[in-house]
Amino acid sequence: MPEKQAHRLYAHYFLGLSIKQIAKQEGVTHSAVSLSLKKAKKNLKTFLLKGLTY
Repeated sequence: MPEKQAHRLYAHYFLGLSIKQIAKQEGVTHSAVSLSLKKAKKNLKTFLLKGLTY
């Protein structure tokens, strides 16, 4: 997963920042952060599922 996606995922789910807060902090649009989080969750799911297959 790209570093930016990982950072946003961490900020949103672990630090509890809203998408709006992350966007303001980074100087990007709400939709950019939202799309990035969607891709990050997809990447994380793929990574975790690969770990389950032997």
